[in-house]
Order: sequence, then C-alpha cells, then structure tokens
Amino acid sequence: MSRVEIVPSSSGSDEELIIVEPSPKPRKKKNSGKRYEQKYVKSWEMEDTFKGWLSKKHGSEVAICLWCNAELSYKKGKTDLTAHARTSVHVKNTVAPKAMPPAISVYMVHDEFPSVLET
Repeated sequence: MSRVEIVPSSSGSDEELIIVEPSPKPRKKKNSGKRYEQKYVKSWEMEDTFKGWLSKKHGSEVAICLWCNAELSYKKGKTDLTAHARTSVHVKNTVAPKAMPPAISVYMVHDEFPSVLET
C-alpha cells in the first residue's frame, strides 16, 4: 500500500506531496532439501490408541484399519491414524462388548430370578 508524505520542496519555500512506495518484501526461499518421508512404525500397533485395529498392508505404503477395512495414509505420522480413529465409521465399528446387554438376560424370566434382576 502506498503512502503520501509532505516534504519540504527543494526550493525551500513550499511543501511537496510525494508518494512513497513500500519496498518489496523479500521472497521466502523454497525448501531445496529433500522432505522427510514418514515410515510405518511397527510399535504403533502396540499403542492403546491403535491396538487391535492397525496393521501395515503388505507390499504397499499404506496402513490398514482391520475393523473398517480402510486403507490409511501415514504421511503425517500418527496424526493421520488418529484422525481415522475419530471418524464416525471407525467409532461405530469399535462399540465395546460391555456396552451390549448380557446374553443370559434374554433367557431370564423375572418371576424365576427376582433377586438377580433387582441387583
């Protein structure tokens, strides 16, 4: 953005208006070096967040979610994998068995086992 300044004239008696152009900003250097390529880390499979569902797809550069059968990128490391773990599809596939009612309760009749059902 240009700005206007009032400066004394070269003759000394009057003032002049001049337009001052800002100096251009220096350009950022492009990254000329090689970028780090994230490798699959086998120990991720043992972490609580990924345990039981994460695996590396053999012969490829992608991971796989065993519960969703989805191929996952890990270019950003665990960030990509954690993002998948938060998706609605994955969360739906991880419903814990303890959240389901016990199978024996289907066969119980209230009159036969009143003390068990009251606790």
